[in-house]
Amino acid sequence: MKVKPYQEVWENILGQIPDTANPVLETFSSTGLAEIGQIITYTNLTRDKVNRALERMESQGLLRDFGRPIPRPDKRGSPPAVYLLTDTGARVLHSLGHPQARASGLIEDLVILHRLAMTDIHLAAVKAGLAIRTDKTLKFEEDIVRPDHLITLPNGELLLFEIEQAASTATLRRIVDSLQNKQDFFASKPNALPEVRMILQLPRGGKWDRTLKTWVKALGVVQEKAKGQLNFRLFAIPRTEFLDAPDWGSERKLSWREVRPPQKAAEVQDALELVPQIFLNRTSQEDRLVLKALWQDFIENVKPAQDQRPRPDPEFFQIIHLIHSASHDINLPLIDQAAMPYASLYLMKKYLIMRKLDGVVKGALHRGARDTRWNITTINHRMQAVINAFLNAHGWRSDGLLSVYAKVSDWENTNSRVFDVKVTIKSAEILMSRDDLVVPSKSEIMEIELALSWALWSLFEYSGDLGLGRINFW
Repeated sequence: MKVKPYQEVWENILGQIPDTANPVLETFSSTGLAEIGQIITYTNLTRDKVNRALERMESQGLLRDFGRPIPRPDKRGSPPAVYLLTDTGARVLHSLGHPQARASGLIEDLVILHRLAMTDIHLAAVKAGLAIRTDKTLKFEEDIVRPDHLITLPNGELLLFEIEQAASTATLRRIVDSLQNKQDFFASKPNALPEVRMILQLPRGGKWDRTLKTWVKALGVVQEKAKGQLNFRLFAIPRTEFLDAPDWGSERKLSWREVRPPQKAAEVQDALELVPQIFLNRTSQEDRLVLKALWQDFIENVKPAQDQRPRPDPEFFQIIHLIHSASHDINLPLIDQAAMPYASLYLMKKYLIMRKLDGVVKGALHRGARDTRWNITTINHRMQAVINAFLNAHGWRSDGLLSVYAKVSDWENTNSRVFDVKVTIKSAEILMSRDDLVVPSKSEIMEIELALSWALWSLFEYSGDLGLGRINFW
């Protein structure tokens, strides 16, 4: 019988490191990736032995180094290397009795961060001798749910665990969809404990609190859609606290924080009533509820009071992102994505009024307009003056680590904007609040750049809708 190439490779590795090869490779069977610390914890091998095994397997093509570190949001210090399973490694694991093993072709930092936490939980459960299914679908009625982890309790009941990162209004719609899926699942009365345990890759603190506020709002959307009746409870705990003393039982022993839907206080309800019907009437019920939650978050986070000399605050970018996402979320129905951005314009108008910026921007827009001869140069100059006025009012300048300038499209540009606003964030650290441990990814930076570019461009394109008056050079 002919020996397959991957079998020959594996036999060669076994000949070199017979005692360590199997346990090290099996660490990758559930998620397809792992850090050296996870391998050491799971196998009880020394760091030297693990390093030697990784070198052999990487040189033989069973594993590959991801090539850059992935910082954990809840862990200080230099992050270790991340290794990913290859097709050859997956074939070897299949032959060793792990048919679920899959090669990892992941490239996004956030996705890899999520999978690393899944590896943490899976290995901890296996080490505790528990039956765990990781990233497997579970059918109910005519639908499916796909929890990150599914534990089978001693009494046969199922317990769902989910891994989550920092959340904000930008991820609100995805969170609502996830919770709605759980709501439908538990409505089918499965043989499962009616709760979801959420493990957050965040330490307790400001970002933890802001993340849970987003989940509270999302849970409120699901509850309102269900006419007040939730079919499950949601609990959260930091990843590091859970791993220190894993809590698998039906009775919770650790300091889990229950995430409850918001209490409908009178002031919040009054705020929600201000949401304009012009864009609520154009959306489905679920979109309408999400927009209400966005509006509530907007009311809570926008601080009208300003110092005489404002200082730059990373929260500025989050608010601008919130305003932009109200109409430009990629999860919106396509017809809404193609429509006028009513929701974003309404929030932008309210923001200008609440921060007392409407007068500042209006003055910069119309100063000396009657005496000016408009051409490309003067229009560009006026746009830059308005941009600078808006940013300066928030304590930012346009020619520093945040670069913002007005531009004219060239002849080959297919964009419909003749005049545009170019935003470049030269250092991701200006987006970070004090309790942030992880620098934002390139995709997150691009989202903020796009949101701020649109917000500034809207001051010209939609000046009338924003209450700034019609500008005669646009």
